Amino acid sequence: MKTKVAYIVMGIYSIMLIVGLIYQYEALLNLSTALAVISAILIQQNESKKEPDEREKFIVDRAASLSYLSVMTIILLSYIGNDIIGFENYLSVELIFQVLIGIGFMTFLSMYVFLSEKH
Repeated sequence: MKTKVAYIVMGIYSIMLIVGLIYQYEALLNLSTALAVISAILIQQNESKKEPDEREKFIVDRAASLSYLSVMTIILLSYIGNDIIGFENYLSVELIFQVLIGIGFMTFLSMYVFLSEKH
């Protein structure tokens, strides 16, 4: 996947996520999560279908660890925020997990693109 296409996918995901959360459209949230998962899978596919080199393995490992850290940070902050705001009364648990999965995969995609350009 080219870098420009990845940026477009990230923009579409952001718009779908924000609109889905504001207007509580579950279908739009499902589509945004599916877009995040599919784009993260497609970006890892090699065009040449050969074994990935060390650079590619480093980029995938680093992007995965950074996306894991970002999701864990969001979970920690939402746990603290839940004590203050109490947002479990307004959102369902499955919606929270679905948004976290989408954010995790989109963070992976953005870190993969960033590290690919950097290294």
